[in-house]
Amino acid sequence: MSSSDLHLWHPYNQEGVDPAALSISRAQGVFLETEDGRQILDAISSWWVNIHGHSHPAIAEAVAEQAARLEHVVFAGFSHPPAEELAQRLGKIVPSPLRHVFFSDDGSTAVEVALKLALQHWKNCGRPGKRRIVALENAYHGDTVGAMSVSDDSPFTAAFESFRIPVLRTHSAYCARCPVGLTRATCHIECLNKLELLLSEHGDPP
Repeated sequence: MSSSDLHLWHPYNQEGVDPAALSISRAQGVFLETEDGRQILDAISSWWVNIHGHSHPAIAEAVAEQAARLEHVVFAGFSHPPAEELAQRLGKIVPSPLRHVFFSDDGSTAVEVALKLALQHWKNCGRPGKRRIVALENAYHGDTVGAMSVSDDSPFTAAFESFRIPVLRTHSAYCARCPVGLTRATCHIECLNKLELLLSEHGDPP
């Protein structure tokens, strides 16, 4: 590497001890192909292609066709047919009374948007003090500050503890490791009891 080259940092890697990252030249379906021709089963689905696989021809064609026509326009004050069509199609399956949709960039940003919507709703209603957030144990929602805050504690969040928003934690319905020690045969969703207690202690009176 020359003095002018930038060193790439890879997420979730310990740069000092982990081996060099595998260089992938192409991918098809469930397989990755390295630059030296080896095929590797992408068992983690690279996080974002787990439904249809890599290089799906219909998806690649649709992306290329859309990019040739309109790749991006800011959504503040503008709209475009693909967004309108997607909203209409979602409207057929989203239950009432959910009649609004806000498109976001990615998972972490969607969580940030949801948190901000909740806080802004109560501020607009004249109740800015209503700002406590309940989050699930064992959850992972992303790497931005709000998303880390509602994710469970982990080595990945420890370095940023001073940035995280304080939240109230409740059990998740984690049947493989039941938080209240039950089995599926004896379960009556007792894991929700902690949520009910939190809401009764911190929520509005009925």
